[in-house]
Amino acid sequence: MKQKAVVFDIREIFFKKSREVHRVNYLTGETETFLKTVPNKISIREAIYALQELSREYKIVLISTIPESYRLLLESWLCHKQIVYNNLYMKPDDSKQSTDMYKVQLFFDSINHKYDVESIFDSRKDVINFLESE
Repeated sequence: MKQKAVVFDIREIFFKKSREVHRVNYLTGETETFLKTVPNKISIREAIYALQELSREYKIVLISTIPESYRLLLESWLCHKQIVYNNLYMKPDDSKQSTDMYKVQLFFDSINHKYDVESIFDSRKDVINFLESE
């Protein structure tokens, strides 16, 4: 049996401050604007708390389009910030795929086979719309 999980695009959620975060719920098939971030209004502390709460019921899967060669740096930052996660996927250094296509392919080739995904959180509406349509 696959483990229940929620998937987050780490770069979009933690490093960009003035975007909406969209969510597709695979149980209901609904898409919603989960969070409208406003500069300096959503703190990393609040995001970390949300991940800690979710980790009680779900595996936390992080996706990063930061190249794999920066894994140690990113893992150190995650540890320093006490960000809870179970799996971290990073874009291969030699990947020529667009960010959107990388995330979609990663979801279908790896994440969806390993986890029973309840929700995906991403600021790129195109990614959410594509995943919702599949």
